[in-house]
Amino acid sequence: MKYLILILLIIPVILLGQNTTLFIEGAAPDFYLTHKVAAKENYYSIGRLYNISPKEIAPYNKLELEKGLSLNQVIKIPLTSNFTQSGKPEADEAYVPLMHVIKSKETLNTTCSIFNNLPITSLKQWNQLKTENIPIGAKLTVGFLKVKKELSTFSSNAISENLLTQSNTVVSAPKELPTTTSKPNETINTTTTPAATPIKEKTEVIVNTPATPKETPKKIETIATVNKSKLGEGYFKNDFLAATENESGKAGIFKSTSGWEDGKYYCLHNSAKAGSIMKVTNKMNGKSVFVKVLDAMPDLNQNANLIIRISNAGADALGASEQLFDCELSFVK
Repeated sequence: MKYLILILLIIPVILLGQNTTLFIEGAAPDFYLTHKVAAKENYYSIGRLYNISPKEIAPYNKLELEKGLSLNQVIKIPLTSNFTQSGKPEADEAYVPLMHVIKSKETLNTTCSIFNNLPITSLKQWNQLKTENIPIGAKLTVGFLKVKKELSTFSSNAISENLLTQSNTVVSAPKELPTTTSKPNETINTTTTPAATPIKEKTEVIVNTPATPKETPKKIETIATVNKSKLGEGYFKNDFLAATENESGKAGIFKSTSGWEDGKYYCLHNSAKAGSIMKVTNKMNGKSVFVKVLDAMPDLNQNANLIIRISNAGADALGASEQLFDCELSFVK
C-alpha cells in the first residue's frame, strides 16, 4: 500500500517535467526562467530541478535563503552555468530546450543576434528548419538548460543528441579531426568514410553519427567492463585533493540510479563546495569511497542530525546496511 501511495505522489511530478515547456526571458547576458512554487518545494528541490545552487536563486530574486518560499510564489531562475548553446551533454546530463516566441518583424538573423549571436546553422538544426520564413508566434529552441538526469524531471524533455551532433558537425568537425587518431576502437562517420578504409574507421572518433545497431551492444559491453573495475572506492578517487577538513557523525542515504555500474557516487553536504570530491569512511568496517558533492542538504527535520547524505550505491559500497550509519569525512572546505 505504501508503494502505491508513493507512486501516486511521484506521478504528478513526472508529468510536470514531461509537459512543461521552458521559455527563456531577459536580455543577454542576463537570461532567466520563471518558476511558480508548488506544494512542498523549496530552494533546494528547485535548485536540483534547474541544476543551480539555492545560494544563487535567493539573491537573484532579492530574497533570503533562510526565510523559505511560499506556495504559488513566482521566482526567477538565473541562467548561468546551467545554460549552454554549444557542445554535447556529459553522460549524466541532459540538454532541455529553452524556447523563444518569434515576434512581429523578427527574422532568424535577428533572433540569433538577440541570443548571443547564435550561429544560424545551429538554430536551423535544433529546430529542423528548411526555410528562413518563420511565422509570428513560432516557438524556436535558442539554447538549452543543462540538468542532471537523475535529479531533474525536465530531463524527460531533452533534445535528441543527433540534432546537437549534426549541428556541431558543421562548425566543429574540421577542427576536431586532426586530434582523433589517438583514440582507439572508435569509428569515423560511416556515411562519409569509404568502406575500403577499415583501419581508419578503427582509429578515429565518431563525428556526429549515431551508433549502428551492431555497434551499440559492443559499446555497452565495453562500458560494463570498465565500470566493474572502478567499483569499490569509486570513479572519483583520482580527483580527490588533499583534505583540509575532517568531520565525524551520522550519514543518511538518498536513492539514485547512478553508481551501480560506473562507481560514480554522489552526496549532499552543507560545508563542502558543490562539485568537490570528498572521502567517506564507514566507521563500522573501515571501508571508504570517494563521492562528488551535488549540493547542500535540504533544510528538513530528517536532516537535522546528519552531516551528510550519500547515494545508495555509495552506501552499498561502504557496506552500510542501515539507513543511518556512523561515518568520517575528509574534504576540502
